[in-house]
Amino acid sequence: MSIREQLLALKIPTATVKVAGIDGLVSLRGLTAGERDSWEQYVYSERDIKKGVKNIRASLCVRCLTDEAGVRLFTDAEIAEVGAMPASVIDKLYEHCQRLSGLGAKDAETLEGN
Repeated sequence: MSIREQLLALKIPTATVKVAGIDGLVSLRGLTAGERDSWEQYVYSERDIKKGVKNIRASLCVRCLTDEAGVRLFTDAEIAEVGAMPASVIDKLYEHCQRLSGLGAKDAETLEGN
């Protein structure tokens, strides 16, 4: 198999995590390169120089939370609803979403405007 074919055959990383108060495991899927570009564009467009980005963690989680078949649980229109979830839950999910999507702490800080 050629390098090109090998690259195109790479799978998007997934994970399941236990969340306190939820029966069963929560499924997550990392972003594709195009999805990450779209998320970053969203973050830049929502950024307020003085206030940062509202619901940055929820906006990434919304794009990564899936059902067992890999279908997103939430739409972009539901970011505020996900942002109203307990911070401890969103923080845990956000960290997994970052890792699965190849976002490091420096990437997130840059996007948040810190």
